[in-house]
Amino acid sequence: MNTSDVFNKTGRELLPEKTVKEFLEYRDPQHPAIVNRRLSEYSYSEWLVCFYEKVLLEQCLPNILKKVSLNPLAPGFFYKGELLYHVTLIDKTFWSSHMELFESFSTIIYNALDLIEKESDNAGISIEYIEAYKEFSKWQ
Repeated sequence: MNTSDVFNKTGRELLPEKTVKEFLEYRDPQHPAIVNRRLSEYSYSEWLVCFYEKVLLEQCLPNILKKVSLNPLAPGFFYKGELLYHVTLIDKTFWSSHMELFESFSTIIYNALDLIEKESDNAGISIEYIEAYKEFSKWQ
């Protein structure tokens, strides 16, 4: 199945039935939209939900990669550096079969650590995030 075929499918067609049911029970508008819309119609906030929920990662991570390529310490929903932090929480099993994405994110995380070291005001970056970045960069 090529990329354009996947992006013409809905979350309902791509997600496990259990996940679809759970997403339809959420009260926020993004979760049901993920189930009912085609991937090509997803808003940025819907892609973020996929990312946080660790679903549709193969489709989601390239979008996140574009965002953090422009700003390695881009916030997610709330905090500076949050997007990259959630990248570090993705299971190593996923990364072992997606090494090209892993390498791209490793480079960005390295750049983020460099930025953090050079910035005089790191008050907006959680120590937890910084430690997770360092651990991720050791995975290789």
